[in-house]
Amino acid sequence: MDPLVPTILIPASAAVGVLFAVILWQRVSKIQMTGGSVFRSGDRAYLLEEEQRGDDEVIQKAADIQDAISEGANSFLFTEYKYLGVFMRGSRRDGAAPSFPLRREARRLPLFSRQA
Repeated sequence: MDPLVPTILIPASAAVGVLFAVILWQRVSKIQMTGGSVFRSGDRAYLLEEEQRGDDEVIQKAADIQDAISEGANSFLFTEYKYLGVFMRGSRRDGAAPSFPLRREARRLPLFSRQA
């Protein structure tokens, strides 16, 4: 491969990535966000309202939030492990797990050797 190809390809792909990020930033910045109702007492009225509902309802709401977080985390981890599996499988053509290349001399030396 000509050494000029990576010299051009790497900065060009970085520029495309930055351009794509700017386009997405502009799209997201156009989204109008409306806040919830503002309480005069610094949101204490909402907290007092939640407190009056009772312990059972608060515990149920906390359990629902915990389930949603757990489901999202498991989904994220499953996707990450799937990508990792594809990467690890594709890193060697024979399908074996990838190994770190070590020189023969380094393999024979003890781990904490003072020899160079």
